[in-house]
Amino acid sequence: MEELFFYSPPYCTHRGYAKVKSHQHISYSLKEAERKAQQHYRKEFGIELRDFDYATPCRITLDRELDIDPFDLISSYGHCGAGAVLRNNYLHHGHVRGILLKSRYCTVENNRIEHIALNGIVLKPELYWLEGPIPRDITIKDNTLVDCAFGYTGVGAILVMIGSCPPPSDRFIGTVNAANITISGNLIDHCNAGPGIVAANCDVLTVSDNQINHPFSNPLAKGKIAVENSASYCTNVSEIHKANEGIYFISCSQIDFFGNNVISCT
Repeated sequence: MEELFFYSPPYCTHRGYAKVKSHQHISYSLKEAERKAQQHYRKEFGIELRDFDYATPCRITLDRELDIDPFDLISSYGHCGAGAVLRNNYLHHGHVRGILLKSRYCTVENNRIEHIALNGIVLKPELYWLEGPIPRDITIKDNTLVDCAFGYTGVGAILVMIGSCPPPSDRFIGTVNAANITISGNLIDHCNAGPGIVAANCDVLTVSDNQINHPFSNPLAKGKIAVENSASYCTNVSEIHKANEGIYFISCSQIDFFGNNVISCT
């Protein structure tokens, strides 16, 4: 049976999960469903949703009761590349991200990623696109990342983050909903925009035996990253560049941190 995970907007707070016992397509107007969803998100969160051209209205019966609300978000790992292995690739001179992954039971291993405009490796569903699912059970190990974030706004060479739903986008938020992420044995050399590793919104996180050389290697990135302010749930403030760490955690719990080495913070 397909397993569905439920989240509430705007910050993707986890509401529970259930398996599908049965489903059937229904003759409900897709345009009417889209109109109601657009109206709700516009009123409550100030965002415009993408169109629903390929959506199919369904009635679903679950194997348990859940406390969920209309317009909550649903995602399934069964249709988003679960179990993918990305290994022994050479990615270079790209003007967006190197690897962008939103799935479960995946491994990113022994890749070389260099001269990338944004992050080299990123686990990040962007909620303002209604992207999903939330990354879980993912291992990022033994990769080499060189000269990442040359566009000066990529935050870090390796990034775990849940992007905010309401504008402005790309804020760090307080919700903890990613889980079981391992970042181990990676070499990160010259990350232009900030720390070598930035991890946010994650429960059960292992960061071990990473070598980070020259984080914050380009002064043009100074002051261009938005980080959660503890005085407000999520606001745009530039704190990450004041600390100059090689590894930065925000809104994480149960962190196992050992064997990492950082040299030449500037």
